[in-house]
Amino acid sequence: MLLAFVGGGTWREFGIRSRRDRRRAVLRGFADMFGDRALRPIEYVEHDWTEETWTRGGPVANYAPGTMTSFGPVIRRPFGRVHWAGTETATYWTGYLDDAVRAGKRAALEVLEKL
Repeated sequence: MLLAFVGGGTWREFGIRSRRDRRRAVLRGFADMFGDRALRPIEYVEHDWTEETWTRGGPVANYAPGTMTSFGPVIRRPFGRVHWAGTETATYWTGYLDDAVRAGKRAALEVLEKL
């Protein structure tokens, strides 16, 4: 599986293009990195985050300034035998797979320490 985010200034350019043109550009970028096989995907999915009511254009939550520094440790604090391990509890790339893995590792280490 390959994934690309087209955002910021790049979205200003590509967001006005047709879905077909965006697909062609994204697949070309993948092919440049991984070879021409990327030009023939089994499936292609595109999601326009600017159409999302609740995230207002972003693929992850945006918190008010100070929210994570004030409350971040609280959402990671174990509650009895329950240890929280979701991307939202992460400390680096909140909302992305990278930090979901980090959060899972952190929670697993917490559990191991208790054992």
